[in-house]
Formats: sequence, C-alpha cells, structure tokens
Amino acid sequence: MSSATRLGRGFSSIYLFSGGTPDQTPVLSSAPHRPDFSPAFRVHRVSFTSTPRKLGSAASVQAAERDGAIRTEQTNIVVNYAVVKWPGGEMPNDQKRETYLGDGQLLEPVDVAGAKVS
Repeated sequence: MSSATRLGRGFSSIYLFSGGTPDQTPVLSSAPHRPDFSPAFRVHRVSFTSTPRKLGSAASVQAAERDGAIRTEQTNIVVNYAVVKWPGGEMPNDQKRETYLGDGQLLEPVDVAGAKVS
C-alpha cells in the first residue's frame, strides 16, 4: 500500500529525504491555494533504493515509490507547518499595519534568499 493510500483524512503529507541529492528539499503534498490543503502534515520518511534523483512533487514521490526507486515510511508524527510561499503564490503581507493581521499575515514579503519571514 502506498503512502498516499495510507494518508489519514485531514492531513497533508510532507516527505523528508535521507540520502538524496544535495539540493533535495522536503516535498509537500498540497499548498494553501488548493482545496485539499491542511497545515497539519503527516511526516513520511523517504530513502532511495537506487541512485538518488531530485523529486519535486508528491506525484513524483509516489511514482518513484511505485517504480521501486524509493521506500517511504509513514510515521505517526503530525506537524503543523505554516506555508508562507508556494509555487504560484505566497501569504499576503500587511502593508497597512492598522489592525491585527490586517490585509495579510506577513509584515514584509517573504525573503527566500535570506530565509527570513516577518
């Protein structure tokens, strides 16, 4: 049974890699702009059974699992991650700063290069 099939309701998935490529980042199964998004992520540990390659989406993780290129282990760990930037969007920043959370939850745009969120 694949990790996608075992996923509990109400959770997104986060895939954490060991022994992957140096530029491999965690992969999230959903983002805030999608109707299936939840900030509660079930942790899946991923290890390669063949030559590591960068995987960039939940679909590519699931395909690699089906092909036997990786092994995934669904854990009982659920983490609450705030996703502030995603492909095609990001959390709005509050430019008015008149009321709590105003028109956005961020005080400044996300600084990806500096790894800073305010």
